[in-house]
Amino acid sequence: MKDEDCKTFTEIVVGFAELKGRELSAATIELYWRTMQSWSIEEFRAVAQVLLQRCAWMPTPKDFEDLRRSATQRDAVEAWETARRTARDAISLGRVRQDLKSGDALVDRAVAAIGGYGAIALCDSAWLHALERRFLDAYSESRDVAEARAALPHLAPPAQRLLHAVDRAAGSIGTAPSVRATGLETRHAQAPTSVEELLQRRFSASGRPVTETDNA
Repeated sequence: MKDEDCKTFTEIVVGFAELKGRELSAATIELYWRTMQSWSIEEFRAVAQVLLQRCAWMPTPKDFEDLRRSATQRDAVEAWETARRTARDAISLGRVRQDLKSGDALVDRAVAAIGGYGAIALCDSAWLHALERRFLDAYSESRDVAEARAALPHLAPPAQRLLHAVDRAAGSIGTAPSVRATGLETRHAQAPTSVEELLQRRFSASGRPVTETDNA
């Protein structure tokens, strides 16, 4: 919002508080303004209208932000559907494509943390739900890191440490850290490069050797 929007913003906040039986000090109104100053006045009006209908209490800036986020961001389940659609093109001429991108850097980063698009493409249906859960955890953690970096750029650590929380989450769910990134670029670490290698890993874990029939 611009400085000239401050009067309109203040009128909305004060009016909201009166309807909810609250009185706000000048310092509190200032906190609301500073917290949401990066919004447009149109966004603030729209979110305030919805909260006015939904909330029985005076919403905090977090309530405003949570509602705006839910309206503008894709959720983790939608991100998983994007990952699965992209994974359909993961196998080309019997090899796993390493250059595959979904168009969403957060989706690509979370996919890298669970082994890449090839891991999704070749996952048995019986294990797909478990892979989905790993993706949802990695995606949510990656999104939280990205939001924190955007909100507090002056506190951001060096690039190689920014995804520490994502790698830590991946490790806690049984996946070794498999992604390092600078900016929005990702790369796979020790990702399988062929269908044969993926099959070898799968069957060797079960104790049964891979045969030509398996590869077929």
